[in-house]
Amino acid sequence: MPTTCKLIAARLAEGATVDEMKAVIDAKVADWHDGDMAKYLRPETLFNATKFAQYVGQIGDGAETAGNVFAEAL
Repeated sequence: MPTTCKLIAARLAEGATVDEMKAVIDAKVADWHDGDMAKYLRPETLFNATKFAQYVGQIGDGAETAGNVFAEAL
């Protein structure tokens, strides 16, 4: 868990907001939850510096957010 906290803290220190983090999670769950990409729904993928910036950019380009898709997928 310390690695996850470090990733999140680093993105926050770079200026990301909690809402952006939630939106990235929602968008990637919506995109990946029932396919081959589901294995990448983990903090190491979602919050690494390069990928996180890309994912936030996709949200700005109109990527869908999922709301409660993760709960529905379980």
